[in-house]
Formats: sequence, C-alpha cells, structure tokens
Amino acid sequence: MLENKAVLSGHFNDFNKEQQELIWYTLKLCWSGEILILVDNHESLLQLKEEDDIIVPEIERIEKIRDYVNDWKRKYREYPRVTIRLFDTKETTERLIEEFYPDLLIVNKNGGGTNLFNLKKRWPILIRN
Repeated sequence: MLENKAVLSGHFNDFNKEQQELIWYTLKLCWSGEILILVDNHESLLQLKEEDDIIVPEIERIEKIRDYVNDWKRKYREYPRVTIRLFDTKETTERLIEEFYPDLLIVNKNGGGTNLFNLKKRWPILIRN
C-alpha cells in the first residue's frame, strides 16, 4: 500500500463513469493515503445560469453549492480519506494543491484551468485521455 496523498482535480465530474470507477478502484486497491478532490463550483456546473432574466439569489446559490458538495461526499463516503474542497480560479486551485502537497495529482486533459506546466514540475500527474 502506498502511504501518500492523491489529488483529483480539474472538473473530476468530467470523467465518464467508467473512468471514475477505474480511478477509484485503483486508488482503493493500492492507495492508503489521503485523497483530495477539488470540485469546481462554477455556476454552469451547478446549473445556476440566469434564465429569463431571473438572477439566482446568493443564498440559494450557496445552498446549491453546499448540496453539490454533500452529493460528492455521499458518492465517495466509502473512501474515508477523501477530502472535498471547492475551487473557483486557477490561483485558488494551485494554492489548494500546494497546501495539500500531494504525491500524485490526477487531472483531466485540460487540467480544469490549472497550470499543468508548472504543476508537472512538482508532482507526478495522471492525465485523462
């Protein structure tokens, strides 16, 4: 078992179901360290776009974000070492990753807006095809 930390970043929900299951199966078998999922709380992911000129109130947006994170926590409750964190911008993403200081960084192909060039210098990265 590896005693390290992994980070799943960059719109992890963009991975298809089979890709997510393969990643989790692999981590469950061989990764005993912590896992950090950086969940993008962008309004488009939360389907809070303005419709018919109706602006979603901030309190409702916060509640939907909370529900969104709780859904992720329920989805991965069998993984006790999973930490779910929200991020909005590239700077926040990189700061959260640096704060967690992972031994493995798992991102999708576009990196979810993160600067992969800089991150690759510091962490091994598994990138989605």
